[in-house]
Amino acid sequence: MHVRPLLATCLACAVALVTGRVAFADEPLAEVYIPFALRDGFPESPAPVATAGPLPTYTPPPTYTPLPTYTALPTYTALPTEARPTSTRTPTRTRTPTPTRTRTPAPTVKPSPACSELIEDGSFEGELKAWTTLGKGVTVVRRDQFVSPPDGEWAARIWPDDSKSAFLMHKAYAALDPARIESATLSYQIDGHTLETLDSRDSILVGIWSADLDACEGAACTDTYEYVRNQDIERGWKTRSFDITKSVTKASWTGGWQLIFGASNDVSNSTWWYVDAVSIRVCTRP
Repeated sequence: MHVRPLLATCLACAVALVTGRVAFADEPLAEVYIPFALRDGFPESPAPVATAGPLPTYTPPPTYTPLPTYTALPTYTALPTEARPTSTRTPTRTRTPTPTRTRTPAPTVKPSPACSELIEDGSFEGELKAWTTLGKGVTVVRRDQFVSPPDGEWAARIWPDDSKSAFLMHKAYAALDPARIESATLSYQIDGHTLETLDSRDSILVGIWSADLDACEGAACTDTYEYVRNQDIERGWKTRSFDITKSVTKASWTGGWQLIFGASNDVSNSTWWYVDAVSIRVCTRP
């Protein structure tokens, strides 16, 4: 066996591994660098001899540091016991039973009476259309510097002649059924004026009279509700009101009844009267 050619081939492979260059078969081996030591074959590799190195330097372990001395915790002192007030329990309230309510029946509502006005033109705005007069000195006057009517612009004035009487009368009505009449109320306002300084016969009366004076006699014919003399005059408008139920229900006045204002003067002729806001309100039972 030819050892050299085989070695050369192997060496070429080794050189290729070392140098990175491949030698092909047609290339002469003389161009391949073969170390001298390998030209005559591979020598035996001697057994490796261990070379004693220097020993590592001894590093002593760290010095032991003792733990800190144990300090006992302070003795626990119990907190003083707080004196807690004894709870006083309020006794349970006994519930008083609610008394049973007795339902009171609703009172029977009484129907209101129906009311109506009987006087026509009580403020005299239509002059004296619903009124009649007797004697001289009865007229209507308009508001001016001497008179201020309380109801509207006009008022009636009664100023009799000396030693005379004068009457202002509303139209008559038939007697009303007393079983049906709840109430009848007369109201008016009056303002008296006088120049008298002494007591005299100057006066005015207000009443309900029988409409047929021939069918009765004397006092039975009249119901007087106000009588004022000159010395009793209160200056300014005064309101008057009267219950006249007994008069408007008189069955004995067969001719009916009527409202009358009558004034009289003595010889001095120095007293006169204003009348306004006249009303007769009648309420009947349902």
